[in-house]
Amino acid sequence: MNRIINNIRHNIRVQAINLWSSILLVALLLVASSSCTDFLEVEPYSTIDPEFFLDSEPNAELALAGVYNVLNAGDINGEGNAHTFRRGLLFMLNASTDECAPNNKNPQYEPYMNFSYQSTDVFGRYAWLFFYAGITRANSLLEGIDNITFETEGRKEQIKAEARFLRGIYYQYLVWMYGGVPLTLSTNDPNELERSSLETVYESIEKDLLYAYNTLNPVSNISGRANKWSAAGYLAKMYLYLASCKENNVGAELTLDLNKFDWVNSADMYQKAYEVNSAIIGNKSLTPEYFHLFRTEKNDDTYDEVLFGVEAVNNQDVVMIYVNAFIPQGNVNTVGGGYGFMRPGYDLYAKYDRENDVRYANNLTGNLGGNPATRDEELIEGTRYYIPNKIPANMPAGYGLISIGKWRYPVPGTRAIEPWASDCNFQLVRYADILLMQAELELKHNNNETAARNYLTKVRERAAEYDQARLDAMTASYFKGDLMDEIMDERSRELCFETWRRFDLIRTGRMQSTIDNLSLTGHKYQPNMGVVKNNYEPYKIWFPIPDNEMAVNKLMVQNAGYVADETPAE
Repeated sequence: MNRIINNIRHNIRVQAINLWSSILLVALLLVASSSCTDFLEVEPYSTIDPEFFLDSEPNAELALAGVYNVLNAGDINGEGNAHTFRRGLLFMLNASTDECAPNNKNPQYEPYMNFSYQSTDVFGRYAWLFFYAGITRANSLLEGIDNITFETEGRKEQIKAEARFLRGIYYQYLVWMYGGVPLTLSTNDPNELERSSLETVYESIEKDLLYAYNTLNPVSNISGRANKWSAAGYLAKMYLYLASCKENNVGAELTLDLNKFDWVNSADMYQKAYEVNSAIIGNKSLTPEYFHLFRTEKNDDTYDEVLFGVEAVNNQDVVMIYVNAFIPQGNVNTVGGGYGFMRPGYDLYAKYDRENDVRYANNLTGNLGGNPATRDEELIEGTRYYIPNKIPANMPAGYGLISIGKWRYPVPGTRAIEPWASDCNFQLVRYADILLMQAELELKHNNNETAARNYLTKVRERAAEYDQARLDAMTASYFKGDLMDEIMDERSRELCFETWRRFDLIRTGRMQSTIDNLSLTGHKYQPNMGVVKNNYEPYKIWFPIPDNEMAVNKLMVQNAGYVADETPAE
């Protein structure tokens, strides 16, 4: 397996291509049509020799599509299986928090549900590979693009900025997950590189994202592609993360110096975060109805709120896979239900005002059991959905039908797509998140509690369906004397299962206390949190460096706490 992975890493850099003329011609015709779907359906750039490929403006567009492809790729050169946002990261980044109770023993999924992950685990191995494939594709594009004559020079700069944005966020996810990582900004770099410190990698991320922020247009030329506000959102998240980590001494007790935040000036980072985040305010807006963010037929109506997301289309190649845990449990072939690998944590359930907050009924549901012929349906702009059961108002302690219901699959057979797949976009950064970050920054940077609470209200208004009485009731029930506690709860209510809870708990120094205080009762699956509590250790804020990387790169060092010589899992 190590030899296979190493060969892939080499082939991503340069791979000789034969018999590509007809395939390339088809791809160029697709590019010429200039639709979002066309760009996402092209052959991954890692299969094309950069010198052969980067010889024209259409080919540069195709190369850029290959950099985007990593966000929800099915594989990289035949290796891996949906290991970024298509599926794998939904488990790596959502599990093992108070939002998700484990309910499956599958050896690929379970380690991330209960903090038992090791360097041999498949999801961590391939997430690393996928992100570095994207970085290498971006490097190849950036190295070759200046040799191409463009009809519109401005488009060349936009492509460069998009590639740098993607390289920046791919590194951002890597350092959020693994800590300091090898920094390669050229295809000529050797295969074996030492891990760079967090400081060094973040300096590179900041340069890429600032370039994108200052270069990209406010509106993308293709729906769903990166623009100025995409870069601003990730910049603000980076600055806020660093400020919070330094303020809360994150990882200070761990022994690996390259993962420390000693170099961060928290006040400066809060200032930068406030400036960039404030620039976004007023330039995006909330989608009027919360649930429309998570339904297939509303993809095109979400771009006012979504700063950046993972695009999905109605075909088998570019999809999201929510079926394992993130839709109501039920038979996927008959009612469009899911497998229920994870269930909502009782602590998340307890955060909601279940009478007044519309987000509750969308995000947490009963199951989709029973005979389809007897199930109620709803029709949303021509798309049919079976309606899941409601959770009882007084949920019994042993209730076993509770499900994560944030996303929904249409009635099976009504869309030209396999029943396990979804063509509903996955939202990475939303304007609601920006408003909640602004609330935090008003508190942390300006010490202005009134302004902070006003931003919470902006998010809650939609959750109350703009009903003042319901909003007042929510405001009263959600009030906490410690406003930071209230902001963190609101982030969970709004953004649950969108991959931010783990990072929020880490950066605010709340992971240990949150795990320590997990409820062990409340519904059928909540006792499973016992193993989550037992397995957590402070060093697990970082995932282990994958075993194959340790094997092929002798300069690599393992994160503190993990065994360096585990036997690789085939």
